[in-house]
Amino acid sequence: MYDRTWHMMPQKKVMRKASTNRSIQHTVSRSLQSRDSRKQRLEDDRIRHAFSRTIESEGSREKRLEDDRIRHAFSRTIESEGSREKRLEDDRIRHAFSRTIESEGSRAAIRR
Repeated sequence: MYDRTWHMMPQKKVMRKASTNRSIQHTVSRSLQSRDSRKQRLEDDRIRHAFSRTIESEGSREKRLEDDRIRHAFSRTIESEGSREKRLEDDRIRHAFSRTIESEGSRAAIRR
């Protein structure tokens, strides 16, 4: 007897494969959307921050800057002499290290 369903078997496999591909495409699409939405959110935050600084009145800007100066000075004042020396030495080391990396990068760029 002739089996009329033999030709349907490969089609089911193809259908399953297509379904898997759609699932993968959906996952990739969602991942890209979330990455894009994160970038968009960060850009929106930057714009909002810039706008708030733009509309900030001169008096309030000066007040904010003065508050920042006071806060910074206060944090340095309560810093003990030993920790200040340690911080300064760490800054010197960090600065020297960054200069070394920059000069090595410049040398590598020149060699190219």
